[in-house]
Amino acid sequence: HQVMFVTLVAGGQMVMAAAFMLWHDALLFLVVAGLAPVLWAINRTFRDRFSRVTREVQESFSRVTATLAESVAGIRLTQSFVRQSLNAAIFRDLIADHSQYNLAVARTSGTFLPIIEFSSQFFIASLLAIGGYRVLSPQARMPIGDLVQFFFLAGIFFQPLTVLGNVYSNALTAMAGAERVFSVLDHQPEWSDPPDAVELPCMRGRVEFRNLSFGYNPRNPVLQDISLTAEPGQTVALVGHTGSGKSTLINLIAKFYLPTSGELLIDGVDIRRIRSDSLHRQMGIIQQQNFIFSGTVLENVRIGNPSATDDDIAEAARRLDCLDLLESLPDGLRTEVGERGTGLSLGQRQLVCFVRAMVANPRIIILDEATSSVDTMTEARIQKALQNLLKGRTCFVVAHRLSTIRNADVVLVLNKGRIIERGTHTELLRLDGVYANLYREFVRASEADAED
Repeated sequence: HQVMFVTLVAGGQMVMAAAFMLWHDALLFLVVAGLAPVLWAINRTFRDRFSRVTREVQESFSRVTATLAESVAGIRLTQSFVRQSLNAAIFRDLIADHSQYNLAVARTSGTFLPIIEFSSQFFIASLLAIGGYRVLSPQARMPIGDLVQFFFLAGIFFQPLTVLGNVYSNALTAMAGAERVFSVLDHQPEWSDPPDAVELPCMRGRVEFRNLSFGYNPRNPVLQDISLTAEPGQTVALVGHTGSGKSTLINLIAKFYLPTSGELLIDGVDIRRIRSDSLHRQMGIIQQQNFIFSGTVLENVRIGNPSATDDDIAEAARRLDCLDLLESLPDGLRTEVGERGTGLSLGQRQLVCFVRAMVANPRIIILDEATSSVDTMTEARIQKALQNLLKGRTCFVVAHRLSTIRNADVVLVLNKGRIIERGTHTELLRLDGVYANLYREFVRASEADAED
């Protein structure tokens, strides 16, 4: 707004002065009009250069702030590995690099504005020479008062040029920052809901995969030929080594990605044709790394259901058998937490996310290493409560702790993006395959921990 206001005022001043000069003395006005192509040439020369250097400054500043934020967030790791000097050296290099970009902007701006000022002074000198000749020449017989009057008008005309030059350079700097913002805002998503996408007003929770394949890069599939059916109320456990495709599979159920080929049906409807907001409103996701916003515990829980009352939230926590743990916080459920859950332990953050998911009353629940950050006793309490709360809800459980999936209706063992074993916990132990080996490793690790 400031740029527009200053430009309108200064531009209006120049237009009015030019009109009076043209009316007063057309010949001398032609000298002033000769400034227009000069200004155009200067603008053409410096516009691209100034845009480039200001864009480079913005990008360099982003690198500096990103490195600073990362260093502050990882300060404990930095101190643990004694990397203070190395991180400081990296930051100094970035600052030195940033200073070079700032110098380039200063040099460009320091060249542009004096050239504008020199051009205006050159044309004023030209007016003085031509006007003085006409005053002194017997043939022209121009009154000296007319020349003085024209010079006053010329001063009014040239005075805003420096102001406009400053405004122009500031505008280019702002445009460089805006360009980065709008490049993000204008970025088109890889996919969006089709216009004829349907609502799922009351989801039953039946999930079916039909020969589904998916790859973040289509040439390198992460999941291959996945076929399975989870009936409403069933608990499906996903087991496999790191990188086997467990998290990718649940991300497809949550419609964070779309299948590369095959079908994924929710209540018999292809997930591509379901409105994303309709699906997410009836789905609860609890991940290993959950996000906690600044605010109170109540406000964070209410994200799952904005209309939930304090009593609803307390009841959800009571049913999960963790109300006493949350009420033990300094101010109970009204305890203020900082950015990303500062002030809460990892286990407490996990409990907040459990309550947040359950207060939304979801039809499909996804637990991705959901109890990995809580202690064994708390995990046992939550597992016992979940057995009752998950009744009637379809649940997908991803876990490395095999103790969390013993009661699953179906256990799927994934390896390199394929389902290689499926069945109940007892059936897979009897099969004595990959799952049985994983279970034996888990038992040995548990016994070793117990001895320690």
